[in-house]
Amino acid sequence: MCHSESHPENNLAAQILTEAQTKINYQVICQFCKQKLSRLLNPVHSNFKPVFNDETNIIPAGLFWIASDLPENINGKVLIHLKDQVHLKDHPNPIRSSGCCGKSGSDGPNRICRCLRAVATEVSDCWTSYYLAFEPGKTKLIIVSK
Repeated sequence: MCHSESHPENNLAAQILTEAQTKINYQVICQFCKQKLSRLLNPVHSNFKPVFNDETNIIPAGLFWIASDLPENINGKVLIHLKDQVHLKDHPNPIRSSGCCGKSGSDGPNRICRCLRAVATEVSDCWTSYYLAFEPGKTKLIIVSK
């Protein structure tokens, strides 16, 4: 019995779409140490539909998207352009960064915060689209300014 209106990410998505018209800036921070993990961001337009092409960022720079209608492993996660990440390092376990020419993202979160928690998954391999997905419960999307 799953009702979409009861999911917290859907409520946040609706709030963000409403606030998008007023040009509010957002930022992703670590839930634990409060470190900034992204540049200032704006939400994608309400009719945004991601296009998954190999070696191409699915999110335009400077924007974020709360994934929906996608495989469960990324639904509800905040996705950003790879160049919009800040203060993140590779996970110390090299298996997490597996891939051919980049990071496949198939072995769990591969980006860590300064507090050493795995907070995001970078997907950047030659056979994937590019994006960074933040882990819910470990990161938080906050309003920075109006």
